[in-house]
Amino acid sequence: MKQIPLTPKRFSPLQQTATVGVVMLVIVTAIVMLRQQMLLVQQQQQVHSRIDLYAGFLQDSIDRLLGDHEALLNYAQENLNQLTPLTDQERSQLETYAAGLHADSNWVRAYQIVDDGIIRFTYPLRGNESALNYDLLRDAPAVVSADVRLGIRTGEMTITGPVQLVQGTQGFIIRRRVSGDEQHSRLVAIVFDLSRLLEESGMLLSEAGELSLAVQNDKGGLVSGEEAVLHRSPQTQVVDLVAQKWIVAGVPQNGWGVVHRGQLLATTAAGLLITALSTLLTWVVSSRHADLSAAVNRGTEDLRIANEQLVRDVFLRTQTEEALREAMKRLRSVFDQAAVGLVVVGVESGIVVEWNRYLAELLGWDATESVDRPLTQLVAPAFRHELQHSVEQV
Repeated sequence: MKQIPLTPKRFSPLQQTATVGVVMLVIVTAIVMLRQQMLLVQQQQQVHSRIDLYAGFLQDSIDRLLGDHEALLNYAQENLNQLTPLTDQERSQLETYAAGLHADSNWVRAYQIVDDGIIRFTYPLRGNESALNYDLLRDAPAVVSADVRLGIRTGEMTITGPVQLVQGTQGFIIRRRVSGDEQHSRLVAIVFDLSRLLEESGMLLSEAGELSLAVQNDKGGLVSGEEAVLHRSPQTQVVDLVAQKWIVAGVPQNGWGVVHRGQLLATTAAGLLITALSTLLTWVVSSRHADLSAAVNRGTEDLRIANEQLVRDVFLRTQTEEALREAMKRLRSVFDQAAVGLVVVGVESGIVVEWNRYLAELLGWDATESVDRPLTQLVAPAFRHELQHSVEQV
């Protein structure tokens, strides 16, 4: 019969240690990944907060710029004759008004009046001399001419840029046609310097600290910064310019998660140390347990062997006793079949006349030599007197 083991099969110490090591490594990896994700989310929130701040500053500057443009547009509509060129008095009054607007807007490069596509007024004149009487429909780049024609045709606000300005710098131009004039097209324009606007908003690289910033318009065009920023999963915020929207994007200069490598390395090192200690402890405990189990198994095997030997001894004893009982049974049968006496003695002569053949064979005695001999000669001399006395009594 097949023996069923009393104890379940156990893993070896090496298998137990390897299992614990693998499980601990999986746990440590999960903890490190979770820690990395938490730190990344925390960094993204911090960057997003700064982007919100920069976008808020930029939105404030844009709102002031749009407010200046709206104020200049209203002034031109209410105080300038739309059908005739600007008079000297109108120019003087317009310069005074524009100077007031320019006082708190140092990023504005020029306030302009454009009649039939030609710049007829610009303030301040210093630094903008080359722009005066410049024909935007004929001499300007195609993108500028297209926006001028669009503004004249629709009357809607147009924003052109970033473009190389006549003044020699990169900038944007906001234009809108003065309403109520169907025959003569007059546009009010504000030219602003992009770098100064970003500086006012705290978005220049020197002020952005550890962030790389970029600005993109809603058509996908790059306004400022490097296009690579837009492909590095940046945090973004929208700035509304009415005619278009700008998207302010920012990422850490060194990439996401780089600043937290030290913390992740510390977490990983701690996890590996715990893993090493756990596997070492598992090896020690499992090895000792295996040794103890082996000792118990050896003792159990010895007991099993002794028990089997005892079973065999009991079996042999049982068989011996059975054989003994059988022999006794046979002996009893012989005695039952044999006469009571060993020899028959004459009463008067005292000589052996006959013997019990069965009993003689049982005792191993040759009775043929005893026939016709006195009974007393068959007994040792020391017992002859007692034998004679017993015979006389019988």
